[in-house]
Amino acid sequence: MPLEILGKRLRWLRDKKRLAQKEVAAEIGMTLNAYQKYESGERDPKLEVLIKLTKLFETSADFLLGLKDITPTYDGIMDKYDSLRKDIDETNMQINVYTSRGYDLMERVKDVKESSPNYLTEDRMEVRKLEEQLAVVKEKKMQLEFDNHKAVSAYFNLISEYFMYIIEIPGVDLENDKIMSELMPIEITVSDGYQSNFAVTIKGKNGLYHSIDNFKTKEDAEKEKERIENLIKH
Repeated sequence: MPLEILGKRLRWLRDKKRLAQKEVAAEIGMTLNAYQKYESGERDPKLEVLIKLTKLFETSADFLLGLKDITPTYDGIMDKYDSLRKDIDETNMQINVYTSRGYDLMERVKDVKESSPNYLTEDRMEVRKLEEQLAVVKEKKMQLEFDNHKAVSAYFNLISEYFMYIIEIPGVDLENDKIMSELMPIEITVSDGYQSNFAVTIKGKNGLYHSIDNFKTKEDAEKEKERIENLIKH
């Protein structure tokens, strides 16, 4: 299995760099036939060859061997994902706290006004004090809602980008991937897109939504839908 994953990932990385097999072979100092055996899963690379491959493809040995599913470009993405989820949860809790405080202050203002028919000076002072506190609470809540909106937008962008990235990588167990497992099940549909184009829409749990709307024909959109479905199944 490790050699099979190595071969698939070498082909995937080579295609991304648009290199021919003979070009890779020349870069790492071996014959075309010898390199082809790596991609076909027939040969286990020696350490020095593995190092050359990691440098050429700007990746890690762990990724090539299937010990890790994230390329160095995406190192830290799990921490970023966890951090965004934590920020969103904590901000939502704070918004709820300030919302409750706002309601309490409004009720207290209402009670003071209703309990004082003559609305005496001391009552006006109390109301003014409560309204000042309410203004501070409202301002803080607005700032929290703004921060939460930014965090949610960043989260949606992250999971959408990650989804399109991870499904392309050969040999990934998507069901056991931390982020992907929280997005499953995935629903993929084809619909009318922008300016008479057709769109492929991807929806999942926890806010996953990604739309590709640049297909000129429905047939092209259906082919992309099928391609993505097959990638998920791998």
